[in-house]
Amino acid sequence: LGKLPKLCILGSRKFDSPQSSPFVAALAQLLSKTLKGKACFLTGGLDGVQRTFAEHCAPGVALVHVMPHGQASGFSQGKDVHAGRDPQERVEVFDLIGDVYVTVEGGRGTAGEAQAAFA
Repeated sequence: LGKLPKLCILGSRKFDSPQSSPFVAALAQLLSKTLKGKACFLTGGLDGVQRTFAEHCAPGVALVHVMPHGQASGFSQGKDVHAGRDPQERVEVFDLIGDVYVTVEGGRGTAGEAQAAFA
């Protein structure tokens, strides 16, 4: 993943608020343009917040989707990297490699992953 700081995106798989999707899109555009070449953006390859973020990043930005072995994100932008045998192991790796975590919406799963990242 290189030496760039790693900014991990967490969030719900389905938007609850109608304002969240355009917010995530704008956040992706702003962060990816501002931090292009200065940070690597990581997702877990999930629908909702992570897919929206990935699809709205500026072209050419360092964008990586951390996936369990044998799975693919199917996202139109970024590169899949495999870590862990299953989704739980993928979460454990994802929680260890980030320098910054950005969370939008989410329920217990998102809260648990965010809590593990800060443990």
